[in-house]
Amino acid sequence: MVIPAHIGREVCDRERQLLVLPLRHGGLGLTNPQTNAKTEYNNFMLITAKLTDQIYNKKLGFTTPQTSNIIVAQKANYDKRRTQNARISVTNYLRN
Repeated sequence: MVIPAHIGREVCDRERQLLVLPLRHGGLGLTNPQTNAKTEYNNFMLITAKLTDQIYNKKLGFTTPQTSNIIVAQKANYDKRRTQNARISVTNYLRN
């Protein structure tokens, strides 16, 4: 629904695959909520788990260096997975 609103017409599956590719790979970087929602939610939960735990346990002084390092590491893993998924998307698009 979002892509036709941006493009001004309905698009076929092949065009949709191209539009969701990252900009550096020739796409528009549009996201597909149907395919990304569960993964994005799980990544959000992983990245914020330590901070959430501290909030629930009413620990003051939110971020210790250890907690900060955990959050930074989880964010780096998230970024790495997104890059890998983008490469897979490009490879799949080019194969078709």
